[in-house]
Amino acid sequence: MGRRLSKAMLVSELAAATDLDGKDVARILDSLATIAFREAHNGFIIPRICKLKVIRKKPTQCRNPATGRLMRIGERNALKILPLKPARDAIAPRRDDLVSIIDEPAATPDTPPAVTPPAPPTLPEQAIPPEPETQGQILFECAECKSTLSAAPGEAGMKGECPYCNNPIQVPQQRKPVDHEIAEQRMKPVHGPIASETAQEFITLNCQTCGQEIEAPCEMLGMEVNCPACSAPLLIAKTGTTAGAPAGTGETADGQNVDLSSMTIRIDLSDLE
Repeated sequence: MGRRLSKAMLVSELAAATDLDGKDVARILDSLATIAFREAHNGFIIPRICKLKVIRKKPTQCRNPATGRLMRIGERNALKILPLKPARDAIAPRRDDLVSIIDEPAATPDTPPAVTPPAPPTLPEQAIPPEPETQGQILFECAECKSTLSAAPGEAGMKGECPYCNNPIQVPQQRKPVDHEIAEQRMKPVHGPIASETAQEFITLNCQTCGQEIEAPCEMLGMEVNCPACSAPLLIAKTGTTAGAPAGTGETADGQNVDLSSMTIRIDLSDLE
């Protein structure tokens, strides 16, 4: 690629080609630009070079990738430049062999039919390992800007910032519709010694991965489930607190520390259906 032609070089070349003074050529170029700017709304054509026209764009929405904030770009005018055919032919001419037709190969009787590979055998339903809980998004509103937000079930209890107003938010726990009596029991404090009426129905344990305190009914003894906080495999054992993670603190799957001293997640048999 050669050196770009500057305005001074253009003026000198035009002056030599037209036998005009350089100042006169410069005034002609400036007048041409002024007229093009004025007439672009009506469609201005620079002979053999291009056409300038103004188009109207409708309002659009986009999201700032740096802040995540949703922005609206209003209705506006935009300049469109269309090269003319003489310019296209002189600058980037189209070759005659640019487009070619490809003949499809004819099918021969000796060609064996394509064999579809057999599908891999599927494991029995009970042998498929449990996957992390990714369905059933938690929907909630930002208390400051009232924007509707969503989070994965495994992010329940985590703290962060609203992507629209940057105010602190906390993902609420996902609750399923329950009877009035069960709802009242879940609203009672679960820290400290468990009440005598529930001690025979639920057992308390901690997740070895994130340290989340979990309650499970006695009917789930010996069952293997996923932790509602980090989706790690969890065995419902008879022992109360499992060693290996400090009670009251935990680490989520993305490496963020979460204070678990004020929350306890209870697992119901209905959650496994």
